[in-house]
Amino acid sequence: MDGRVLANLNIQQLSSRQILDGELDISLNDLTLISVFAPNAQNVVGNLQGRLFISGSLTDPAVRGSLRLSDGSVDLPAQGITLNPLQFELLAEGEQAEILTLAGLIGSGQGDIRLQGQFNLVSLQGELSLQGDDFQAMNTEIQLLISPDLTIRVDEAIRVGGSVTVPYALITPPPRQQSPNVVRASDDVVFADQVNEPLTERNLPLLTDIELILGDSVRVEAFGFKGRLLGRLRIQDDAVTATRASGSIQVESGDYRLFGQEMTIQRGNLIFSGGPIENPGLDLRVARTVDTVVAGARIGGTIQVPEFTLFSTPAMPDSSIMSYLVLGRGPNDSSASEQSMMLQAAMSLSMQGGNTITGQLREELSLDEFGFASDDAGDSAFFIGKYLTPRLYIRYGVSLLESVDVLTLSYRFSSLWKIETQSSSVGSGADFFYTRER
Repeated sequence: MDGRVLANLNIQQLSSRQILDGELDISLNDLTLISVFAPNAQNVVGNLQGRLFISGSLTDPAVRGSLRLSDGSVDLPAQGITLNPLQFELLAEGEQAEILTLAGLIGSGQGDIRLQGQFNLVSLQGELSLQGDDFQAMNTEIQLLISPDLTIRVDEAIRVGGSVTVPYALITPPPRQQSPNVVRASDDVVFADQVNEPLTERNLPLLTDIELILGDSVRVEAFGFKGRLLGRLRIQDDAVTATRASGSIQVESGDYRLFGQEMTIQRGNLIFSGGPIENPGLDLRVARTVDTVVAGARIGGTIQVPEFTLFSTPAMPDSSIMSYLVLGRGPNDSSASEQSMMLQAAMSLSMQGGNTITGQLREELSLDEFGFASDDAGDSAFFIGKYLTPRLYIRYGVSLLESVDVLTLSYRFSSLWKIETQSSSVGSGADFFYTRER
């Protein structure tokens, strides 16, 4: 480290009215030590210079002097950005020595954020404003520019208000993060090493009331969805109840990959009505056109309890609509593997509010086996099966706990001999069975 830090503080008496008399002299040209206390901050550079004189008492402190950071820069690898320039100035001058004035500039990408504020050492109250344009907040699989206009007030609580505009965003998480079937812990799970302090016991609760504004260049390419988003949300958090939101986010244009097929999003809205932000209402309509047939799905309800219904032009049974959605043609002359694909898709829908679809498909396809089963190890699976001929039987199963599906073919040569083959994402195999009753 290149520089010096000199501190001197005298306390003349030990009481609630302790007299303060001190001085802090800082001159640092090497700030690499900051990385020890902030591991995510790398390549920290800058020039920190200042001298502060402390006087008064604990109940009525006074500070005079200044502290300046110039030529600052820091890399944040987790966010994929570099903060440069990085400049701050802390002033305590004039007649009101109990008031600290802060000014700063933080640059990232082609934009920056400007800070301006004051803090009263006696009343312990202050205000800080943050205003910026096109500040690059992230540059990883999430590319994000923000233009904040925020005010932070400190009194009996920390209050954050204002707006954050997102002029540009491109969200493209890698495939390993795009599994919507990840099992997450329930909200009422308590971990042994987790320390929970009642939110009401905070000395300074955090209260937020922020308007989030999505600009014209916000795109998402994830979970089978590709599209542009628009909208406004008012996000509120009182540190007691769950974070709430009101407003809506619209899919301005986009496509959704459902059952392995690209479908056009004709209407897409996430509706926030002042409830928990993680459970908005759904108003979605996706469709696929095959020749003169339009087949699609409407999704209502909420994120946590969706309601799934099918529609078509011209009108037809849900089983036929599923065939157009999954196979791109009507249900006539579907092969066994294609029927399995349809039923796997129907099973997915049945878990999301489409229970009648599976029943109609079973009846139309004349299945011999249909339903759920569990083995001795506790693994549950969904099975469908059908005799294609009196001797040939096909069975398809999907595990509900693991990403494993199994296709079984069984052919009986005679009343005594049978061959059975299995193929899955884990492996393949074949068995000969000889059965003789006594």
